[in-house]
Amino acid sequence: MNNQNIFCKTLKSIKGVSIGLARRIIPAFDVFYNRRVAGWTGHELIRLTPISFQEYCNSYGGKITIVEESKDRVVYEPTYYPEGGDKEYTFKSPEIYVAELTDVEVHGGTGLVIAGEYVLTDIVSNDVDNRVKYTSGKILRGEKKAFYVETSVDADEVDAAVNLCGLAADNYYHLTVEILSRFAYVKDVCADNVTVLLDEQARMFPQYEDLIHTVLGNVLIKYVPLCTRVRCKKLLYPSMNTWMPYNIKKRNGFRLSDNLIAESAVTNIRKPTENLRKDKTDIKVFISRKNVSKSRVINEEEVVELFEKAGYRIVCTEELTYKEQVELFSSASCVVGATGAALTNFVYCNPKAVVGCIIPKKYEFCIYSTIAHMVGCRCLFFDAKIVEKHRAISEEQYYVDLETCLGYIDSLEKLITI
Repeated sequence: MNNQNIFCKTLKSIKGVSIGLARRIIPAFDVFYNRRVAGWTGHELIRLTPISFQEYCNSYGGKITIVEESKDRVVYEPTYYPEGGDKEYTFKSPEIYVAELTDVEVHGGTGLVIAGEYVLTDIVSNDVDNRVKYTSGKILRGEKKAFYVETSVDADEVDAAVNLCGLAADNYYHLTVEILSRFAYVKDVCADNVTVLLDEQARMFPQYEDLIHTVLGNVLIKYVPLCTRVRCKKLLYPSMNTWMPYNIKKRNGFRLSDNLIAESAVTNIRKPTENLRKDKTDIKVFISRKNVSKSRVINEEEVVELFEKAGYRIVCTEELTYKEQVELFSSASCVVGATGAALTNFVYCNPKAVVGCIIPKKYEFCIYSTIAHMVGCRCLFFDAKIVEKHRAISEEQYYVDLETCLGYIDSLEKLITI
């Protein structure tokens, strides 16, 4: 019995137990139960041994071309209102490369590259302190020695492809900065018959499709459904150019060094939008999250009212086309909002624009401030107070003191006029 079919008979005896209950009561049988669930969907659970791209190419064949050497990169911690000054930190990043592989498979929804019994990923080799939680989506269990991945039984096939599949392709930040920005590393060597592989989730919104075609141009795209394997005779894999772990094992385990972003990740998105971006004007923008099921700022309605009275245009980015977002953010003199994927649009701002983010300083989350710093923006963030903690930091809620917020708005105005 091979790895793909192991435990099948045992699983048939497990009935009527929810995934959540099974994980609480019998965590040791987590993989067994998930194998049963995979069976219901026509999928299978496979056990794979993680190996880095470099190690695989050295041992089993393939070519690694270095695009950017390992080097020191800046993480920018912004000034937080009402206290604290900005600071630059320097951390060494892994190298950026393009791997050329033959006879491998790409896994939809994770971007994992499968080669026989191996799963090619740099996550494990980069995780020297064993702090990353590899489990995510259809990676049902991840360990340094083994990944358990739910996948389709059958595989689609293409002759030559570029792998741009990845985790969280339905998220605006992950799609823009972590996934699409890497295409520039292979663009010049892509022939007309090379297919770009993207997750089906990447086109769930019209704005995403416009973003994709703006960055990728007129290339042949194959959208890969979740769990589907695509067998590639030849594959180009542009490596990660940002190094934020998708999940951390400990709730407070995020580090400043997790905010590393290559400057080319930003320029690779800005360059294709040169004809869409506008000159900076006196427009001021506040990004509202009123349409989401749970706003991160519990008193957002009152905060929005303060910014509106101060002359800010209140915007829900999901109501704008992609082109309208690029035009608006590039023309804005000031953009403020609670932390969220909409702040990815800082990448389109003009130099000297003022940008702000409502987020607790203690998170040490500097992704958006680092992007803004690379573009040449001036940052003034608001240190919000956490009032509802959650196991996942992304689910926590904050409170904005309104008197302090008035002072924050006044400080933003002073920055704008400088």
